Amino acid sequence: MVNIPLQDITNHVEEIKSMLKPIMLCCASGNRSGQATAYLKSMGVDCQNGGSWFDVNYLTQFMQ
Repeated sequence: MVNIPLQDITNHVEEIKSMLKPIMLCCASGNRSGQATAYLKSMGVDCQNGGSWFDVNYLTQFMQ
């Protein structure tokens, strides 16, 4: 897991492109991760908005 604040996302596009897939973004409510997802997709990054980190945390329990 990597924490990159929304305001810094533009400085990390190449780093994010090199990450293992799938790339899922999340935040407290899903709004900022939605903005980041839209921006990254416009930059050619294959990623998805996972919504709230509470939902992502819950769902990852079933992936272990």
